[in-house]
Amino acid sequence: MSRRAAAFAAGGPSRVLLTVDAAAALLEAVAKAASPREKATDAFAKEAGRVARNWLHDAIARARGEAAAVLAEAPSLQEALSALVETRLAEAFGRGYGSATPTIAAAVDAGNLITRGRDYIAMRYIPAVEKLIARRFPARPVGVNIEISLGVIVTWAEQLSGLYWAGSFIGLGSRLRDQYGIIGASPRVRRLLWPPADHCRTCPPKEGEYESWDAMLAFCGGVPGDGSDACFSNCRCRLEYQSDGEWLSFFEEA
Repeated sequence: MSRRAAAFAAGGPSRVLLTVDAAAALLEAVAKAASPREKATDAFAKEAGRVARNWLHDAIARARGEAAAVLAEAPSLQEALSALVETRLAEAFGRGYGSATPTIAAAVDAGNLITRGRDYIAMRYIPAVEKLIARRFPARPVGVNIEISLGVIVTWAEQLSGLYWAGSFIGLGSRLRDQYGIIGASPRVRRLLWPPADHCRTCPPKEGEYESWDAMLAFCGGVPGDGSDACFSNCRCRLEYQSDGEWLSFFEEA
């Protein structure tokens, strides 16, 4: 047995290793076209980046060279990104959940997802932005455009797309639990690596099939993109559930 196969076997009876041929065929098919989830996630990244880029340009223009003036504009960036997250994470949740009327439990799950996104912006993203501005704004090299010097602020905003990616899977898990119950009663679930990715150290051992959604969560510690892997919000692994012998990404394709 190879080391990789042994690692999967060590995961216990709830997981099975995909055969080489099945995995190769699947990944080739997946690589040929972006899914609606991927396109929507990329669109969210661009939108978040545009919000941050416009804020940075306007804040610098109004600051007239004063770092304190740029820092004073941070609440408006937080407000704009939080508004975007509130709308788009609800959309992401719905992509996974499908068109059924959400249960109270699902509404709570969606609300928790949105709260988590807003909290991340307030407690992680904005403090990092403020720290960067305080450090780089007055100390930029002569001749370097300040927007270029602070451009990582836009990159960080684009990386909020991990919230969208994870949100669609959280919606999927919420629907599975609504339909099949909480303790291990859902259909089989599998986690797949995204072929073009430069995989982190934690994602490859999680690839494979699981007896249920809860078995997957117990082994993986979360869903792709939620920060439970070393690649954090950059994760583009996928989750699918089995229905009538087929593997599906959504309850209804969105």
